[in-house]
Amino acid sequence: SCACSVPLGLAAGALAAKLPGLAPWRGLLMTAVAFPNSFAVPLTLLLVLGPHPALRAHSASESVSSASNQKIGDEFQDKVMVLFLTSYAGWVLARWGIGFPILSGAISFREWRQKVLNPPVKACLLAVTAGMLRYAVCQAFGQEVLRFHALQQALEPFATAVAYAGRCSVPLLLLSLGVKLDSALQEMRAAAKVKDVEDPENSKMVDSSKSKSDAEQPEAQAELTESRMPFTAHLLVLFFRQVLFPIFAIVFACGFLRRICGVADPVVLMIAMMQTCGPPMINISVMAGVSGTAEKE
Repeated sequence: SCACSVPLGLAAGALAAKLPGLAPWRGLLMTAVAFPNSFAVPLTLLLVLGPHPALRAHSASESVSSASNQKIGDEFQDKVMVLFLTSYAGWVLARWGIGFPILSGAISFREWRQKVLNPPVKACLLAVTAGMLRYAVCQAFGQEVLRFHALQQALEPFATAVAYAGRCSVPLLLLSLGVKLDSALQEMRAAAKVKDVEDPENSKMVDSSKSKSDAEQPEAQAELTESRMPFTAHLLVLFFRQVLFPIFAIVFACGFLRRICGVADPVVLMIAMMQTCGPPMINISVMAGVSGTAEKE
């Protein structure tokens, strides 16, 4: 799904940026449309949904005991985690290897090469290399060679603390996004007030002793309105991500994967749809803050 939806989203964002007044926001539009929230939200929703009969490969009318239901639930959870974690490496590489350079303004290939090897991409490549080495060692010498029981017991409190911290990451991120949204709205109101003050009809209402000089006022207004993305751009992102891409996700999963590729597992098809039809990724706020590009938007 990543290999198909990302190029389509980049093309849709670039096409939207050709509309009047949206050219300065080309990188943001391309990144917001191309990269959905493909991990945290769909993973949580699917785990809460659980082994629904529609997601089972076997018939829903089979009579199973409570012990069998527990086993089916555990197998379903393990399968979902493996599928999401396996695809997550590809999504991270695509986000930070393609989305971050584009958001930073690296449209050309030469500019992209200068920004592609950022820390998240290096960490992902290192993690993939370490995982492949671990797999090779386990295949050659067995899994017991890498199991250090004493070390695992010593690190268990640290692992528990990290697990609890991970549960708090999404709520804290949502709170920080809310704070940024409030700040952006306040600046938009301040920019609107500056515009009203500089209106010729209202010029008589402004005390000349308290106003700025004629040379400073246009600069102040430009500073306030420079980073305001047109409302049309927000509507376009909403339309692409929440209307068109859910349709694309259905066609991709039910048409391409199931009918052409022969994928019959309903869990795989559901994950492919959920990873493609979500809203813009939360990481886009982090990317904007790191790059210093369109952080308020």
